[in-house]
Amino acid sequence: MRRNPYTVEEGGMESLADALGLLPEELHKMILPADRVLGMLGTSKTMRTAVQNAKVHAHVRARSGVCFPDGLGLLENLNRLMAGCNITVLGLPHCKLGEGGARAMLEFLRQNTTLEKLDLRGNNLGDGAGLLLAEALGLNTTLHSLNLELNDLGVDAARALAEALGLNTTLHSLNLGYNELGVDGARALAEALRVNCTLRSLNLGNNELGVDGARALAEALRVNRTLEKLELRENDLGEEGARALAEALRVNGTLRALELTENNLGEDGARALAGALRVNSTLRELQLCNNEMEANGAWALADALRFNTTLTVLDLFGNEMEEEGARALAEALRRNTTLRELQLSNNHMRDDGALALADALRSNTTLTSLCLGENTLGDDGARALAVALRSNTTLTSLGLTENIIEDDGARALAETLRSNTTLRELDLSYNEIGDNGARALEAALVHNTTLLWLKLEGNETGN
Repeated sequence: MRRNPYTVEEGGMESLADALGLLPEELHKMILPADRVLGMLGTSKTMRTAVQNAKVHAHVRARSGVCFPDGLGLLENLNRLMAGCNITVLGLPHCKLGEGGARAMLEFLRQNTTLEKLDLRGNNLGDGAGLLLAEALGLNTTLHSLNLELNDLGVDAARALAEALGLNTTLHSLNLGYNELGVDGARALAEALRVNCTLRSLNLGNNELGVDGARALAEALRVNRTLEKLELRENDLGEEGARALAEALRVNGTLRALELTENNLGEDGARALAGALRVNSTLRELQLCNNEMEANGAWALADALRFNTTLTVLDLFGNEMEEEGARALAEALRRNTTLRELQLSNNHMRDDGALALADALRSNTTLTSLCLGENTLGDDGARALAVALRSNTTLTSLGLTENIIEDDGARALAETLRSNTTLRELDLSYNEIGDNGARALEAALVHNTTLLWLKLEGNETGN
């Protein structure tokens, strides 16, 4: 018997339950699995008819390891599925589809009138397949989300997709990460953003965009009024690229999230973005991991946080900010009243940096998540944070993984846990906590009724 290559998750349980209710009870129990996942091709014609008549929406994903080399057999399988349910979400990642698979998808999208989300990541589609999918995008009027990450699409595909975006009025999310689109691809997509009025999320991570690509997108952001999320990680944008995007942020009024991880932005890039944050009133999330901003960059961003009233998430992982950067950000936390999540892991902040941030937590009333992993924090830093948590009533998550905290630091945190009623997550994994520290934490949990997650793996405990 041929195994069904898909898993189908029914999207409206009440509709399916109603349909099953029309069938004999014995059949009902046999057909509906406990985990609510139904392999439609393995069911009876009666069941498929009942589901189809009930207009059930299905989420269809290829089973792990299933492949359709160059699209062989793909359209046949999809047509069978369409006969049994209304597909709204289709996931075919890493199925070796190739250009033949793109042709099959083009034909499928011509026929389908229900698909809203399509995931084709990692299929080696290539430029030719990108052109076919761009054609499909121009014809389809239901698709909201398209993931084409890791497909070697290239510049020609980017141009074709950009042309489709100029006409398409339904797509909300497009992921083109890791596709070697280059500067010309960025320019084409930037032109599309000038006229497209429906796309809300665009991922162009790792596409060799460079400074000129950043400038093209920045110009588009000056006039675009719908894009809310832009991901540009690992594109070697440099300080000049940061300046161009920062200038755009001064006038853009719709972007909510910007991802600029690993772009060699440096101190000057941090200063440019900080200047934009002083006047921008819409950006909510900013990710700046691994950009060599150092202490001076921290001071610039900290100063901006004193004036900014909209940013809620700031990720500064791996920026070599050290103790001085921690002091700058601590000063900002004493005044800022909107930041909710701050990621400062891998910044060489050490105990002195932890002491400064702990002191700020005493008066800050809005931060809910603070990550200080990989900062060489020892017992002194842990004790300072423990004292701060006795008076802080807003922090719910504290990350201290991969530091050098020993039993004394663990005991201090344990003592705080006996009375703290707001912390929900505490990550102490991969420190140097021994059995005594672990026992202290265990004893504290007898009294604490609010901590939901305590991570201690990778320490020097016994059992």
